[in-house]
Amino acid sequence: MLGKLLFGLFMVSLFFTSALRAQYDPERSFRFLKEVYNRHEKAERDYLTTELAQFLETFPEHPRARGVQYMLAKVYQEAGREHLALAAYLKMLYVYPDSLNRRQGREAVQELINTRKAFEEKRDWLNSVINQAPVIHSRADGFFQYLGILREAGYRKLNDWFETSCREFLTDFPGETKSEQVLQWLAEFYQNQKRFREAQLTYRKLEILFPESSLIPYYLFSQGKLLYHKLDDPQGAMVELNRLVQEFPASSRAPGALFLIAQIKETKQKDYEEAIRIYRQVTTGNAPEDVAVEALWKIAGIERKRRKNYRAAVDAYAEIVEKFPRHSRSIDALEAMADVFKDELHEYRLAAEALVKLAEMHPGYRKAPDRLLEAGEIYEKDLNSYQKAISIYQSLMTKYPGHKKARSAAKRIDKLQKKIDLEHSKP
Repeated sequence: MLGKLLFGLFMVSLFFTSALRAQYDPERSFRFLKEVYNRHEKAERDYLTTELAQFLETFPEHPRARGVQYMLAKVYQEAGREHLALAAYLKMLYVYPDSLNRRQGREAVQELINTRKAFEEKRDWLNSVINQAPVIHSRADGFFQYLGILREAGYRKLNDWFETSCREFLTDFPGETKSEQVLQWLAEFYQNQKRFREAQLTYRKLEILFPESSLIPYYLFSQGKLLYHKLDDPQGAMVELNRLVQEFPASSRAPGALFLIAQIKETKQKDYEEAIRIYRQVTTGNAPEDVAVEALWKIAGIERKRRKNYRAAVDAYAEIVEKFPRHSRSIDALEAMADVFKDELHEYRLAAEALVKLAEMHPGYRKAPDRLLEAGEIYEKDLNSYQKAISIYQSLMTKYPGHKKARSAAKRIDKLQKKIDLEHSKP
């Protein structure tokens, strides 16, 4: 009895669905849309744009879609919604290149671009995009090119349009090889919009949908970064990052993943010994220079501030200077070395030598004169080595004659010379 009832309900549902589809005929719908469009009534614009968009969503490949796309662009332009008009015209040119309204649409969008201040900055590029619009290609290829243009344009007022268009591509072309790239664009879009949870989930979706992709390390790394930095989920981050390191050890993303794992060990788990071990792993691998330098910097910071192992901290700073002398961190490392030698180890000569070395290695550094003056002061006040102090002050005056610190150095030389002369005059 129940089976017969359910079958009856199914047949009724099928009847009404079929009837509805029969009534929602694309030709009849187009006739209705054309009728409303031709009235150009301001009060009807919002309703009309909704109806036009619904037609395109329902019948994207119907021949009438070409004319509907053109009408949508014109209505947006008439309403003064210039960014949406631009997007709609470009879609007509790229997704429906065989449209009968191609010439009118091309002329309209060129007039829009060349007369509206909103497009002034990217005017030349937009005109080139219009001129390069293909005459014929597959709808999927045209749609993909169109999405790339929207992405590169980067207009904030088209954010919702871009997101919707990406989803439209994924719906219309589920088996298309370019779907992975579009989904990646969507993940990056969410990330740029600070929609971090959606970004992380989209990277996860990419990982599941395209398990053989060469970009799996990138998807894992992106998830790890988002989970750790933006979503306060260090444990979740560790899962993704450890998988990257274990399954793709030769990937260019592996050193960055190791660095983040070490950061989690340091900042969240307070396991400083393990953090140092992993940071050291980063420095001995194939890490990019910036990552390797930061790993050494982290090691030095843990040794100095957490473990109070000042000698080990100095060694790590020195390693930065020795291995990466041209890197900006070598300046920071030499300054930090000087601070440790002076404040923690009270080895003033080594502190002064680090500051002098900084000025020698990085003469263009804006604080090099300050550091030379500090070195001279250490020799003068902490080591009572007046002649050495004078030598450094003179070096400062020679290298930076117009600098205010050179004037300070000259005063100190004069003061020290008087002190030396006074001592020599004593019986």
